[in-house]
Amino acid sequence: MNRTIASTAGESTLHGTVPGGPGTDPLSWDWDRLHDLVQQRLGRLRQGVLAEEPAARCEVGRTSTPGFPLFSCLAFYHLDGGDFDPIVAGLTIFRPAGDVRVEGELSGDESGHVYFDDGCTLRVAAEPGAVERAVVAIADRLADQSRIVIDAIRRRIPQAVER
Repeated sequence: MNRTIASTAGESTLHGTVPGGPGTDPLSWDWDRLHDLVQQRLGRLRQGVLAEEPAARCEVGRTSTPGFPLFSCLAFYHLDGGDFDPIVAGLTIFRPAGDVRVEGELSGDESGHVYFDDGCTLRVAAEPGAVERAVVAIADRLADQSRIVIDAIRRRIPQAVER
């Protein structure tokens, strides 16, 4: 089934196939498309940060393991030029037995300090549309937190020190 997902904040529109289909194993879904969807939504976070801190640097990241088929993130580096403990806006999709758990948070990459994760965990049916809606909801929630990211990249909270 083909669907178009409306874009936000001037981002280009994504076109493509929704992952899987009714009764399809989530491991066969189009994880590239879900990663693109997360990054599209987090684009608003990037825009909000760069509007106030044009010198900010950020990078897209992605990982998958047997424990989670997708971790899609946007890492923001501290304005002091150090790359230790960047602030990561990340969304992870886990597949426990019977359902899918989608989690997101803003956290320090090395310290693990959680800056924000309020309302960023959803359990949904292992159905493509439900997973897509959860991804959008959580990525949009993270995208609303530009103030937290700006404060965190301006000063190190906590005072993480490289060892």
